[in-house]
Amino acid sequence: MLKPPLREFVIDKIKAPLQKVIEGAVSLTQVTSGLLEASGLMKEKFGEITRQNTINKTTHALIDISNRFFQHERNPKREKMFSAAFEVFIAQIEHDIYYKDRFGWIIEEIIMAILNDNWEERTNGQPDSSHWNEDPPYGGKHSIISKLKRHREEILKIISS
Repeated sequence: MLKPPLREFVIDKIKAPLQKVIEGAVSLTQVTSGLLEASGLMKEKFGEITRQNTINKTTHALIDISNRFFQHERNPKREKMFSAAFEVFIAQIEHDIYYKDRFGWIIEEIIMAILNDNWEERTNGQPDSSHWNEDPPYGGKHSIISKLKRHREEILKIISS
């Protein structure tokens, strides 16, 4: 995926058409259709995205996160959309440092928003159990975001030094 001619295939046949769909979309349904098509093309050309056929540490973390997400997610009406979004996103991070580094910046900004108390943790017990399977307790004061916020002063002191 990283070297020619596969790189050109990803750019011309997956990324460019998906970007066109996203930019012209007027509904989530259109975006989802574009994601499903892009994901299908990637699977057809490259197979499943796994730790074995990728090299980027961030990609590996995202594969693990995706796998954990699908251990909890129980909404069959949204599963294909989430799966396609993860696959396209993970492939993009693996394929292109431009997006990997920008995603890294976004993560850093999210962390700072959490530490500056500008990000809300999940509501206690959310997502609800009708479409989510996570061992309680979760969300609220049990969330990682809440725990980071409780230790924000010491973390901010470490960051500033």
